[in-house]
Amino acid sequence: MKYFKWITSALMLGLIGLFIYQNQEILRTPVNFSLNLYIHESAQWSHSLYVLLITFALVGFLAGLFVMLKPFFNARRKLAQERQERPQMAAAPAAQQTDSPSHVSEREPLRQEAPLHASPASDAEKSNIP
Repeated sequence: MKYFKWITSALMLGLIGLFIYQNQEILRTPVNFSLNLYIHESAQWSHSLYVLLITFALVGFLAGLFVMLKPFFNARRKLAQERQERPQMAAAPAAQQTDSPSHVSEREPLRQEAPLHASPASDAEKSNIP
């Protein structure tokens, strides 16, 4: 499996390199920009297409990374808070048990609830039909 991973990675890098090699003319094409704010003269500049592609791919990657990191750090903060609360919660019942004179559980007895639907036998008993 280790060799398969290395071979697949090498093939992918080779295909990317071949794509770049075959499209060098297109990637080096200058792209002209102009900005006119109607205050001063319009600003004009040009960049190669590969510079623009790399720049905007990097900007998109960083924007996605920052959007993803907010929930990640929120989850880490909640986990750290729970880790701090867990020893405190474990210490609280232990302190209550040592304060009470007996370790008898003081639970409420279980309650029997009435059935939601009356059975046919109970209906017959209520109506006094022989």
